[in-house]
Amino acid sequence: MQWNRRKSGDIDDLVICQVRDVIFAGRARRDLGERALVLRNTVRRHAAWQFSKLRRRLRGRRTARTTGGKAGSAPTSDLRAGDWVRVKNYEDIQRTLTDGKTPDGLAFIEAPMRPYCGRRLRVEKVLTHFYDEAADRVWKKRHTVVLEGSTCDSSQLRGGHCDRACLLFWNEQWLERIVPPGNSEMPLEEKSGSADATSVWKEAGTAVGEGSLTGQGALTGFREGSLVRVRPVAQIEATLGADGLCGGVKFVPEHMSQYCGGLYVVSGVVRKFYDERDDIFVAPKEAYKLRGVSCSGVQGPDRPSCDRGCSLIWDGHWLEPGGHLA
Repeated sequence: MQWNRRKSGDIDDLVICQVRDVIFAGRARRDLGERALVLRNTVRRHAAWQFSKLRRRLRGRRTARTTGGKAGSAPTSDLRAGDWVRVKNYEDIQRTLTDGKTPDGLAFIEAPMRPYCGRRLRVEKVLTHFYDEAADRVWKKRHTVVLEGSTCDSSQLRGGHCDRACLLFWNEQWLERIVPPGNSEMPLEEKSGSADATSVWKEAGTAVGEGSLTGQGALTGFREGSLVRVRPVAQIEATLGADGLCGGVKFVPEHMSQYCGGLYVVSGVVRKFYDERDDIFVAPKEAYKLRGVSCSGVQGPDRPSCDRGCSLIWDGHWLEPGGHLA
């Protein structure tokens, strides 16, 4: 995901990110008086909303939606997962923007997003909530989707490269629904599927068991297409420091434990990534992304799940050669 670094109200153009722009839309340009006005208006809107909700309850008028969502919840998108869309032309998208953003603050980052203009892609999921790691808060988003295969290539970064390849956010105004293309019409990069590690490895034709073990159990030499197995949780925890990190990479049990013991294909080597929680670039000694392995987004019983689907990053100590296939 593209990230915008903002500290003490200043904008650092080294990093550009859609999520940061959504959260901090226009905030850097507000003085103290403007912020007080925003706070006052926010309090008024919240009070009006609470009063309206109480009135509906007293009258016994619960609004039932036909979208299958919870009673009283408005639909967040006209698109659904699996719908096919065409990304509009760059000129058409520009007409929806003010200072490069939609009215709700979603930025169209030209470098990684313009190449998708005019292409046909399938909706992977509707974005209703996303987790902001820096603020440890879940934010709500409307009329926004993520598209299969549309990821940030970090080409907009001036201060460094990021290998996270986060999914890009697309406002519905930038898309138009189309008739699903037939298999013969579908470009290779638009095909999708849930192939398992074995079939993907066979298609790639990559040698199994690449990499060698060091005395400390670290792996060296894995590359894209290598078949690996994630070590058990106990072995991974033994590599962690007091801060829960290994080589600059954090192990998050609630999102990563489910993959332990599984067989996966390396989808990319992570040489550098942006740590949004600490607002720094991290250059791990050895880290990888695994194909089909992403964050579940579960935030606990009291908070909605995050729809970002970020790729999980695995330190080399946590992986071992996948062995030979029968």
